[in-house]
Amino acid sequence: MSDADVKPGALTAGTAVLWVATAALAAAAAARVVLYGAFQDAQFDACDAVFNASPTGNWPDDSSPCEQFSPMGWYLPYWGAVAAAVVFFALLLAAAVGTGRGRQGARTLAAVSAPIAVALWAVPGLLNLGWVFATAVANDADSEVVEYLRDHFPSWFGTGETALQIVFIAAAAVALWLLYRPEVGAWLRRGEQ
Repeated sequence: MSDADVKPGALTAGTAVLWVATAALAAAAAARVVLYGAFQDAQFDACDAVFNASPTGNWPDDSSPCEQFSPMGWYLPYWGAVAAAVVFFALLLAAAVGTGRGRQGARTLAAVSAPIAVALWAVPGLLNLGWVFATAVANDADSEVVEYLRDHFPSWFGTGETALQIVFIAAAAVALWLLYRPEVGAWLRRGEQ
């Protein structure tokens, strides 16, 4: 067996790190799905608590708690994060399997999918854009509901999701750096010659 036939260590390591990124996406999506019931319960509690705090509707816009929240303002950010994690999980799973088998196209799939996942899933999560979006479309009473929910939803979830997003960003960057090492490119092109 010649040196050209030996799989580069960078390809093996890059594939392993890509699996870490894929696992982070899977864990984030699974946690949100499992916690959906708790999210709904906390939302109902928030509506009741804000209403009980000011039942006469003393908000400047004469609003009432939870009269405005709809799928667009409330559930869309939650399920949008789940959908994004699942879609990018599937893409990076295919990339991890393909790079493990030495497929050039899988490396390209990783190079396209990982940065898009960072931009559309990890960074919005780190910036809490779901909460920002929910507050932005809410009337005065529902803004208080959002704040109540944010304060009463399990704090470990936000911390855990942030940790997964950071792990994902770091793993994606390291995986792409390894997968695009010159020796990996040369080894993947060997079959084309």
